[in-house]
Amino acid sequence: MLSGHMPRFVASSHDDIWLRWLRILYVRLLENHNVLVVRWTLEYFLMYFTINELRRVNLLNQFLDAINKTELYDAEDYFLPELNIKTFVQNSGTLQFLEALVMVPWQSLPLLHWLRSMQPRQPHIAKSLLLKICERIKSLQHENLRYEAQNRMFDIFEPTIESLSLGDYIQFIKALCDSFCRDHKRFTAKIASCTNFTDELVYFDKSLFMMIFRTDVNIGIELHKQFSQLPRTQHGWWRLFSFFFSLKLECATERMEILDFYRTEYDLDIGLIEKMTNLYNLQQYLLEKLKCESEEEISFVLHRSVDWFTCEKLLKWTQIEELNLRPHELLSQGTILTAQRVSTLLNDVEIRLKDESILKVLMTFLKQYPDSVLVATGLVKYAAVFLPKEESEQILSDVLETSHFLNINVLCCTKSVPISLIIRGILSGSPLSGEMCIEYGYLINQYNYFFTSCRKRDSYINFVIDRKTDINAILDELVRINNEMVENKPSYVENSKDHRIKMRIGRALLRITFKNPSYWSDQLWDALLALNEHENIKYMYECLVARCLPCVDMLLNRLNQLDGLESCQQLSFISVLHIYCLSKYNHIKLEQLQRIIDLLLPQTMSKDFEIRLFTQLVLHRLLQQFEDSNIKIPGVINMKNAIEGNLADKLQEYQDEGRLLLPKICYQTPDGLQAADFILYMTYAPCDEYFADSLRPNIKLKSELAKYRSILKDKGLPT
Repeated sequence: MLSGHMPRFVASSHDDIWLRWLRILYVRLLENHNVLVVRWTLEYFLMYFTINELRRVNLLNQFLDAINKTELYDAEDYFLPELNIKTFVQNSGTLQFLEALVMVPWQSLPLLHWLRSMQPRQPHIAKSLLLKICERIKSLQHENLRYEAQNRMFDIFEPTIESLSLGDYIQFIKALCDSFCRDHKRFTAKIASCTNFTDELVYFDKSLFMMIFRTDVNIGIELHKQFSQLPRTQHGWWRLFSFFFSLKLECATERMEILDFYRTEYDLDIGLIEKMTNLYNLQQYLLEKLKCESEEEISFVLHRSVDWFTCEKLLKWTQIEELNLRPHELLSQGTILTAQRVSTLLNDVEIRLKDESILKVLMTFLKQYPDSVLVATGLVKYAAVFLPKEESEQILSDVLETSHFLNINVLCCTKSVPISLIIRGILSGSPLSGEMCIEYGYLINQYNYFFTSCRKRDSYINFVIDRKTDINAILDELVRINNEMVENKPSYVENSKDHRIKMRIGRALLRITFKNPSYWSDQLWDALLALNEHENIKYMYECLVARCLPCVDMLLNRLNQLDGLESCQQLSFISVLHIYCLSKYNHIKLEQLQRIIDLLLPQTMSKDFEIRLFTQLVLHRLLQQFEDSNIKIPGVINMKNAIEGNLADKLQEYQDEGRLLLPKICYQTPDGLQAADFILYMTYAPCDEYFADSLRPNIKLKSELAKYRSILKDKGLPT
């Protein structure tokens, strides 16, 4: 009704009274409690309105507030149509759109998506407007989305950015980000071509130097060329930055060129500095020669001196004592560079330290920099060599808990890894929900990001496979945990914590058993027969049992008990039979195949519709396979024709049913982890529970599973 009548309402009149009435209608549509009505209203506005028209009915603020909702950009559910958004931006005009954009305190995902909807290389805009957009982006809360929005700015406003003077460009960078991670070539060129460098000095403060300290080498070199032409009174923070920058240059020619400048201009004896073995004397020498007066400058030089001295002078732990240094003081004054060096020196310790409190300090650094493998390795190796087993395992536990993923170099430093820690790693990670899950789904869909906790879980799984350490014990423990959860909590909410733990167990079991196919445990029957399981858990165990089953006789013995099971259990057994037979029919004896058909035929007349239908579909699949493979079983053609006559069009209609897709998933994937991820994708599991990139190699299979996935999506549409 709205789509039919709204255009007539809009066209009827444009006097003030009519516009006020229309505004009431628009506001009520936007504030409607029915989600579908709000979505349709926004789609209509985007397609047929402009910024100016929204202003005319005094609706711009309400409209901007309405589109600033993360749930409207859900790659797993509803997405504001791209065509409507691009039409709105194009019809409104770039300048009008941008002026409206800076009015809103945007959430991370909506702003990024609207920036992505803009064409690159937009016409020039005023610097003041550019800086306002930068401020909006810099205030975004989500780190990865903010980073992508920052990157997008360089594409959208490339002509404007290119035209900025060096000083204006620095203002732009400072307004946009806290760390400078791209556009190094342009920045270098602007520095090199600047002809009024003295006028731009006001922008070269400490904050800028901290931003670019670890960026492209050419930036530092060009800065030195410019600053070296200035009188010493104008050097400011540059004199400190450039000196420590030069010390880490790999090119000897470039390094000595800058240091020669300090020898001439500041009377710095580089040879003396390199020979100094007393850290305190080095610090005082640099403070004096570099004319440091403010507390900020003194602190900067003290910290950077510790980093350089520790990394360049200390080659063995014994030197710390020989030079009368205290590890705690080094760590308190230096940065992560010092912490990494001290951790590396721990590898050479020959006797246990008298004061081991330094281990806690290093652990604090690791929590701040969880990807620092050097710190993690130093801690774990020292603990493994010198500490009692209980304390050593506690440090290993703390390190693994802190790290974003398991690094093999860390585990190689210890004598053994407790199974409990491996299991904890396989099941680790706090699940995402709500807006956080939508934001991550967007990053997966648009940027191929992968979730840190998923990566961490996979690193533990791969460690088990690669190291071949107590594989069966780990598999037994995973199955035990699953079955214990079944017993203690037979019913659970979809995508709850319990459900996610079961997903993680299933993924690990499928992956590890693929590399260890001889594994079998009777406890797998209990996992398969669990009642009230959600679809993806059932499917994973059906694939797992079919893959691990030692022989068909074991399955036939279980099928004899089919009538005594619940309907959902019967479905799982028939599914296992389906997967097993389609992959191993060449290894099954003729009399066993006949027995399988005899056991299935009664189920085609079951009182339960789902069992009756699924059995016919499976039986038809098997009979077709036998016929194609020229396996001679009496009555195959007649049985197949009877099923086709009974099901008619339903035979093709149900080919995309979830369980019928499992054989393809099991035997068209290169490893068990990919099979698990296809199952989780197909059953609409949360996107942070599987690695979406693993689906890309088999696009054809993914598209087939998408049909079933869309059915589940339609069932969950809001009303």
